[in-house]
Amino acid sequence: SGCSLFKKKLAPPKPVALKNIAKNFCLSSYGRGKLTVGDESNRFSYESLYEEYLRFAIEIPFRGDETLYFKHNNLSGTIYKKATESLRIQKRYNTLKAFDNFLNELAIFFDTTQKQKSGNCDVKTGCHYGTINDISGEIVVEKAVKNGLNLHLRFSELDDKYYSRMIASLTRGDDGRILYELDLDLSECTE
Repeated sequence: SGCSLFKKKLAPPKPVALKNIAKNFCLSSYGRGKLTVGDESNRFSYESLYEEYLRFAIEIPFRGDETLYFKHNNLSGTIYKKATESLRIQKRYNTLKAFDNFLNELAIFFDTTQKQKSGNCDVKTGCHYGTINDISGEIVVEKAVKNGLNLHLRFSELDDKYYSRMIASLTRGDDGRILYELDLDLSECTE
């Protein structure tokens, strides 16, 4: 057939253990990021710190400093408060549920990764999170979450020790549409 020169052969996905992500994923860092909610995107600078749970300090140009705390089933911070109040006022309850699912699943992933890093996994069951594959050098984590939604995490740009890019997205299971996406570019790890 005519254009086979241009077809790129992708290696088949290879299963990966969470411990392989944990050793190369920096939870305490700073860098730049972008949060996309539907059609709206906000770029920001961030600093993160993991102490019991992941804490984000975010500086949004022309808006100032905000916070977001990824504590499972106890999400908080100024961004979370503003977003949830806005969604409640607009009576967008399904969007609010999806937002909570997205942030809670990220909190679970961050906590599970930290447990793996610190050797605090259950001796019998270990630490697990979703399905993890290496797809042509990019680590992809996928997990079905509540209400027919799916969480996707992609880790790429592995430098000497850490992935310098993580993209987390929440998609609808029926059509794959991205509802939320958090794109983080790590500048420096502070662990």
